[in-house]
Amino acid sequence: MKKELAAACLLAAFLAGALLHIRYLDRTADALCALVTDAENAALDGDWTRSETCADEASALWAARMPYLEIVLRHPELDAAGDALTEFAGALTDRDPARISGTAAMLRNRLRSLADMEKLRPGSIL
Repeated sequence: MKKELAAACLLAAFLAGALLHIRYLDRTADALCALVTDAENAALDGDWTRSETCADEASALWAARMPYLEIVLRHPELDAAGDALTEFAGALTDRDPARISGTAAMLRNRLRSLADMEKLRPGSIL
């Protein structure tokens, strides 16, 4: 009976860890997407200083989260999101409104996909 109880506790701990991991990724993606949207909106309004500030905050947040993300996520997806962030920052530097909107949408898509691919689904459990 003790073995079954220990196994159940271990399973509960793994499930709790997975749920905390998913919540952390969701919050990180939400925060980054909000900063990207703020930067995009500021750039489209012509407020380049605010836009660059938001982009810098997004880059700093991304860099702060990388030690954890590099451990738990696949590197090709991280590289794609990092490249999209760099592309977005380049579009802001060039001050090209058409490119800013496209790169912002691509970056938000990449960030959301990082969080979405980790969510629990029947297929991911079986």
